Amino acid sequence: MSSTLNPARTAPQLHRWPGVQTILGGSLVAALVVAADTYFSAQEGYLISLIDGRLALQKLLILSPFDPFTTLFNLAKLQHERAITVP
Repeated sequence: MSSTLNPARTAPQLHRWPGVQTILGGSLVAALVVAADTYFSAQEGYLISLIDGRLALQKLLILSPFDPFTTLFNLAKLQHERAITVP
């Protein structure tokens, strides 16, 4: 009898389940992503509610409670998604 193991007869390696910390960490990251998406969607919704077709961009920047970068970023995103048209 040979002392070497036959690769065909060795037991398959078992994969370990992820630990509780890994599951909780993944859940926390997912919750943060959903919260961020909800926050930005609320900003976009508020900006759309201000647009009436006659409001100038400068006036919109004044009325928006967000900083100018965030306001312009969200407007550009909405324009890219074709939710609004900016002349």
